[in-house]
Amino acid sequence: MRKWNYIRNLDKLERHASLSNDKLAAALGISFSTLRRLRKGMPVSTTTARRIEKGARRLRWKQKLKIEQPSFTLKLNVNPRALRYQRLEFIDPNKLISADVLSKVIAGHAFTKSFAEVLRYFLRNIALAKEEYALQRLTNPNDRPFVEEWKQKIPSLTTGDQLIDLHVLLRKHFRAFIEQQAVTKAKHAAIKKTGSVEVSELRIPTSSVQSLSVAEQNLFIALSLACNELGFLTRLATISGHQTRSGRIYDAFLLSQQMTVIKLFAGKIFESWRMFQARYFGSSLSKIYDPLLSRTTKRNLKAIKTYFNRSKNIIALIRNEAAFHYSKSSVHEALEYVNAEQGCLFYFATGRRYNNLYHFGEVAMAGHLLSQLDADRSRAIRIAQNEISETGDKMSLLLTDILSCLIKKAVHHDRDSTEAIIFHVGLERKTNAPGLPIFIHPNDYYSDYTRLRRSL
Repeated sequence: MRKWNYIRNLDKLERHASLSNDKLAAALGISFSTLRRLRKGMPVSTTTARRIEKGARRLRWKQKLKIEQPSFTLKLNVNPRALRYQRLEFIDPNKLISADVLSKVIAGHAFTKSFAEVLRYFLRNIALAKEEYALQRLTNPNDRPFVEEWKQKIPSLTTGDQLIDLHVLLRKHFRAFIEQQAVTKAKHAAIKKTGSVEVSELRIPTSSVQSLSVAEQNLFIALSLACNELGFLTRLATISGHQTRSGRIYDAFLLSQQMTVIKLFAGKIFESWRMFQARYFGSSLSKIYDPLLSRTTKRNLKAIKTYFNRSKNIIALIRNEAAFHYSKSSVHEALEYVNAEQGCLFYFATGRRYNNLYHFGEVAMAGHLLSQLDADRSRAIRIAQNEISETGDKMSLLLTDILSCLIKKAVHHDRDSTEAIIFHVGLERKTNAPGLPIFIHPNDYYSDYTRLRRSL
């Protein structure tokens, strides 16, 4: 089998020589196309490598070029039960290895000593234990196919499929889950286009969670509950405007339904922030976990702090006036927002008190709240929806990110006893889901979510 050689430090030689491309290629005794291959990191034959080495001496470069042959292979002894969880923010992006190259490494292809250092760093950062892998030197490297090391880097961490491919490969071969915003966004985009969602069932021994400090356990439980409630209210706010029947009675109930959900959502966001302040900042856990947060989460945390530090913010107003507390101020003037032609409308369902609706009260209080935001009620509800949606989204991401740090710490306590199962669950479309769906297709309900603005 033909020997291949990787040329290292070519960029340093080019800076030292200060020659044009054609003169540099001539000085090294190679063609310009070969020089282009070298710049891409591609290997050359042994004959060409010797010619380049002689050319480097003629250029009187003090340090010799480093020439390497693929002479190492990877031997794996991965614990099949251990679960690994890592954040991409903690790994140098330049030392990520693309799925194509990593698959060849796993298949037993040979690689150089320089690449071995990159591989060792990568495997360590996806949480492989020292005894689970070994880098072995080959006695006869010419008998092995080699790794195409120049294809190691992933072009983009925000677009394209290569990061997703790496995510899948790591999960398949190492039970390693790497979290990164680009992966999350790509998955969310895929959910909008397809009819399924991927659900990971993670089982962590209770003893592992109990290995955390008392303050961390308190935060773990509180954040979990808050995330559940915010997630449900997000889905409920999205689908609350869905109604298959038309008519003013249904429109009246729909208005009440949507307003109630939005008020509850705003109230829960406010209470989640107060809980977070007490459990995270009040316990000084922020000093431990702030450095572990991603840049995006740090921006979200700063934005949430700024938002709730404002003396007049919509979420606090709704929470204090309508969500968990009824307004103590004089609201009789809000009757002016009731349609004069319709008057104060009531709907009574015989023998079904929970189906009664005092429509005028909903309209009056909606007017009372919205008038404090903007004179135009349609614009006011748009402002309220946007602020509640954006702040709720930031709050959910913040809580989820810190929960991820806690989960990682708990998993690390006893990796062998942690189990993960992957499910592919079909999305419930609104056309065939009369009950409250769990896994929804967001685009189905977009027009329903904006219906509230038209109603007011």
